[in-house]
Amino acid sequence: VLATLDFVVRDNLALQHLIGMTTLDFSVYNHSINVGIFGIGLAKEIIGSKSDYNLSEVVTGFFLHDIGKYRIPRDILYKRGPLSRAEWVCVQGHVDEGLKILDEHGLLLPETEIVVSQHHERHDGSGYPKNLKTKEIHVFARICSIADMFDGLTSYRPFRKEHSSFEALKIMKNEMFRHFDPVFFQTFVKMFGKN
Repeated sequence: VLATLDFVVRDNLALQHLIGMTTLDFSVYNHSINVGIFGIGLAKEIIGSKSDYNLSEVVTGFFLHDIGKYRIPRDILYKRGPLSRAEWVCVQGHVDEGLKILDEHGLLLPETEIVVSQHHERHDGSGYPKNLKTKEIHVFARICSIADMFDGLTSYRPFRKEHSSFEALKIMKNEMFRHFDPVFFQTFVKMFGKN
């Protein structure tokens, strides 16, 4: 949050991008906030208070992981039917667009870059943009991936209804178990059990 505040204070166009996310669709903005909160919680459970990470940079990555969606055409981003191959490639481009936006504003810090660039990588290598797998994916990107998918499933999307937290965790466990670090996912489930 402090890094994002610094981002807005230092750069006049930063607020434009963040407001663009809220006007693009308030659910995208809410999604970013939720992923930040879930990511912080899971990071705390997994790494505790280790001081060898710059948590400010990591948290900035969690909150701004999808900022590149601001540059994806709305008709593609909110298409109700299946995406064509070209449209899917365009949507995947939000990762690179996010990195460009952060770089343009001096916020492409090492751990922020890792989270934004790897948050769609999957444990089994089926993700994008580099098809990384298991330990090739940074700890914080593995955390963001879980938080991102969970909030995506529990949020409204034009092409499907939102799921309850229980339903989302069940879908992630039964249908997407190969996508996530199994230890991290188990920790995420337990984190919800505490509340």
